[in-house]
Amino acid sequence: MAHDPKLSWAGVAAAMEGPGIGPALDGGSMRIYDDTGTVPTNADDDNNTNVLLAQLTFGSTAFGDCSETGTITANAVTADSSANATGTAAYGRYYTSTGDCIFQGLCGTEDADIVLSEDGVGTVEVTEGDTVSCASATLTMVRE
Repeated sequence: MAHDPKLSWAGVAAAMEGPGIGPALDGGSMRIYDDTGTVPTNADDDNNTNVLLAQLTFGSTAFGDCSETGTITANAVTADSSANATGTAAYGRYYTSTGDCIFQGLCGTEDADIVLSEDGVGTVEVTEGDTVSCASATLTMVRE
């Protein structure tokens, strides 16, 4: 699975003006969407054509410190104990506790922006009512 991370304007503001993206997501959520519509071009675009499959919750300290490569890794993410719908996870978005979208990335079972598992097994297939968890989530700011 390829990576295709996108920051929203709120994400850029958090990185540039606030305490940083990680702290901006403290207590926020990770929402996983299906592939029935088009993956939005960026994290600011509307995503109302895609079905919300699951919503996971970031802890009070969502991410650890930034590495020398510009990567932050999510701390433990609380699973969604009952998925909202059945479908194939295409992408996810990270939201602040106040509902601002900060980041959008692709879902996969390995080497993706958001690595998912359902009932402990790596998969992008989500079944309504099942537990959906995030095996890993990273955010990398590439310096060009």
